This record gives sequence, C-alpha cells and structure tokens, in this order.
Amino acid sequence: MIQKRIGQLLCVSLLLTSVDALAGPDEPLEATSTGNDAWEPNGLAEEGKWAVTFDTVWLSEEQLGDMLLFKAALTESQLWSVAVSRKLASFNEHSDFEFEGQVAKHAGPLQRHWEFNGLGIYRWHTFPWDRHVNTSVAFGLGLSYALDKPAFEVQAHEKSNRLLVYILVELAIALPRAPQWEFVARIHHRSAAYGIFENDLQGASNGLGFGLKYRF
Repeated sequence: MIQKRIGQLLCVSLLLTSVDALAGPDEPLEATSTGNDAWEPNGLAEEGKWAVTFDTVWLSEEQLGDMLLFKAALTESQLWSVAVSRKLASFNEHSDFEFEGQVAKHAGPLQRHWEFNGLGIYRWHTFPWDRHVNTSVAFGLGLSYALDKPAFEVQAHEKSNRLLVYILVELAIALPRAPQWEFVARIHHRSAAYGIFENDLQGASNGLGFGLKYRF
C-alpha cells in the first residue's frame, strides 16, 4: 500500500512538472549573471528566493543511517507537511544558505497532533547534468516541537520529548524549462541529540517524504 502511494505521488509530481515545461514557448535557456557569475536558468536567482514545499511523510522506527541507505521499513503512520523557506545567502556559485519553517499534521494511526519545525539549510545545487535535470541536495538542522508527546516515538523507544532536534535531508529535481517546480524526496528526522533533550533516546523517529516544491 505504501509503495503504491509513493508511486502515485511520483507520477503526479513528474506529470505536473512536464506539463508546466511544455506550456512555455520553445526558447533557449537564459543565463542570468549574478555578482559571482553563477549560472541560474530563467532568472531564478532573482525570483526564486522563496519556496513553498508540500510533502507526505511515512514514519519509520529505523535509524537515520538506515533511511539514508534506503534500508528502513516504512509504517502506515503518516504526516502531511507544508514548509516555507527563503534563501538568505549564497556562499558561492554552488551553494546557498536557507531558513525554513514547517507545519506538519500527523494523520495517524498512532498520533494526530501538530508539529512545528524551524531549521537552517545548506544547499548544494551544482551538478554536471543540470542542463538536463536541475538537481540540488540539502542538509538542514534545527528544532522540532510537537504539541503532544509523540505516541509513535514512545511505542518505539518507551520515551520521547515534545522538543527535539530536527534534521532534514532533501533531494530536489526539476526540468530546466520549469525550474520553479521541483519534485522533492525528503528525510525527516527527530533526535534527542545524544541525550541533550531526553536521556537514552536515540533516533526518536524518522520519516521518508515525497512532494512538490514551488519557487517564486
């Protein structure tokens, strides 16, 4: 069931991106020059500082390393997340720093509370194949606050805390003709940070999410 839903999300996301790309005129890519001569398709350097991301996340009791290696087993516990982010600075033509705020609603079956996350994000967005598929990877670190003590984490670890460290890992891809629409795969991780927020609690919860990001 989970694999079927993920497949449906992938198909819908790629379809929306393709339709947007085909709707535009058949014009060559325009390179916009910035102060550091970064290559930004279609003027996205000036217009794409803000972004809104929607994704659906499936939680897992596995550790973060298992999620990164695609070895984690996903459960039926879901959350829906909307995030607003803004690019704050560019380190060079390859990488940026962003801030993001998230609002998430858990959809059961164990928990149905709200969750709020705030984090700083480092993004690398230069790859050899960008003229064919725009790609970026991002790592974020911040705080996560749950309005109720998460029952999913208590069941998995016998303890939890409303306030924990939040870690984000994201892969984003887009067609060069429609760089404002990105398909994203995200890992959502809540952690006690080696006992700083809760003693003997490791890897409180992890989630794998898929969704769409719109830059403006």
